[in-house]
Amino acid sequence: MIPSLLELHLSFCNLDTLPPSLPFQNITSLSILDLSFNDFSSTIIPSWLFNISTLTEINLYFSYLSGPLSSKFGRGKLCKLQQIQLSNNYQLTGDISELLEALSCSNQTLEWLLLSSNQLTGKLPNSLWQFNSLLELDLSNNSLSGPIPASVGNISSLGSLNLQGNMMNGEIPESIGQLTKLSTLNLLQNFWEGTMTNIHFHNLTNLISFSVSSKNKSLALKVTHDWVPRFHHLHDVEIHDCQVGPAFPNWLRNLKSLFNDIVLVLENVGISEEIPLWLFNISSQIWQLDLSHNNIFGYLPKALNFSSSYSPTVNLAFNQLKGSLPLWSGVSALYLRNNFLSGEIPVDIGKEMSQLTELDLSNNYLSGSIPLLLIRCKVLVILICPTTIWWEKYPYFGWVCRGWELLIYPITVSQVEFQPQYAHCLHFLS
Repeated sequence: MIPSLLELHLSFCNLDTLPPSLPFQNITSLSILDLSFNDFSSTIIPSWLFNISTLTEINLYFSYLSGPLSSKFGRGKLCKLQQIQLSNNYQLTGDISELLEALSCSNQTLEWLLLSSNQLTGKLPNSLWQFNSLLELDLSNNSLSGPIPASVGNISSLGSLNLQGNMMNGEIPESIGQLTKLSTLNLLQNFWEGTMTNIHFHNLTNLISFSVSSKNKSLALKVTHDWVPRFHHLHDVEIHDCQVGPAFPNWLRNLKSLFNDIVLVLENVGISEEIPLWLFNISSQIWQLDLSHNNIFGYLPKALNFSSSYSPTVNLAFNQLKGSLPLWSGVSALYLRNNFLSGEIPVDIGKEMSQLTELDLSNNYLSGSIPLLLIRCKVLVILICPTTIWWEKYPYFGWVCRGWELLIYPITVSQVEFQPQYAHCLHFLS
C-alpha cells in the first residue's frame, strides 16, 4: 500500500505480534527493515519477512522470534541482501547448511551474517567460501557441530569470525591463516582437536583479538619459540583449556595497546615456569590478566606495574607462587587463592590499593589480622577467608569465619548484620 517506502525502522516500539501474512502487501521498494528490540515471544517467524526481494538489510535483533528459519527464506528472492541480523532471538531453529543454501542468491552481496544466540544446528558447508563478500560472520552460541571447512580461507574479505559456544570439533584448518583482513577470531567453547601452529597465524596481519578453548582439552598451540608474528596490533588474547606450556608463549611478548586495555588470558594451559620478563614490560597496559590454573612457580613479582586507567583485574589463582602479598596500585580485583603466599597482609593495603573491590586470598599460608585500612577501599570489599588461619574480628567488619568462604563487608559498629546462610560460621566477640 506504500510502494515508495524505502526504510522501515520500528525498533524499541513494544511490538508484540507480527501478522502471519500480508495479503495486501505492496512495499515493493523497501530496502531496510528494522524490527529489533521488540517482544514477539508468541510469534513464529513469518515467511513474508524474507520474501521482499528489494531488501538489503534485515534487523530482527533481540526480538524473541521463534520457529524454523531456513524454510522461511524465499529461495531466489533475497538477492540484494547485505546484512542479516537475527542474533539473540534464542528460539530460532534450523540447519545452517540449509539456511546458507537458501541465501545463496545473495552470496556475492552479503557482508554481515549475524545469527548468534539461537538454536541453529548442523555443519558449516564447504560452499561457505561462495559468500566471498562477508565482512563478519557470527554464529556464536548455537548448537553447530563438525569442523570449520577449509574453504573459509577463501573468504578474503572476512574481518570477524565468531564461532564461540557451539559443539564444533575437528582440527582448525590452516587456511584461516590466509585471512589477511581478519581482526577478530573467536573459537571459544568448542571441542577442537589437533594442533595450531605458526601457519594458522601466518598472514593474519590485522589480528586484534584471538580467543580459543577446547572443552575436551584436545587442542594444542605449538608455535615455535623464535617465531615473529606479522600482526602488530594484537591486544586481546584468551586461551583456555588448551595445551600451550610448559613455557609461556613467547609470540605474545609484543602485545601492545594505545588505550591500555590489553587482555591476556592463559587459563589452564599447562604453563610450568616463572613469570617471564616480557610480561613486566607490558603490565602497565594490562586491563585483564588471567594466568590461573597453571603450575607457575617462583616468587610473586612485586615489580609488575598494573597502572592501567581501567582498574585492571588480576587472576593468578591455583598456581605455585610464593612470597608476600604485593601492593599493586590500581588493581580492582585480585585473585590469589591456592598458592603458597606467606606473611601478613600489609597494613597499608587499603591505602596503596584504594581501587580494590575484590580480594581472594584463600588457601595460602598467610598470618595475622585483617588490616583496618581495608575499609578505605571504595566499594564492597570481598575477602574469602583462608582455611589455614583465624582472622581477628574488628568492629569495622560484620563477621569473621574459619574454614568457610565468606563475604566481609566494611561496615560500622551500628550496622552489624549478616546473611542467614552464613550464620553457622560466625563468631561474635562481645
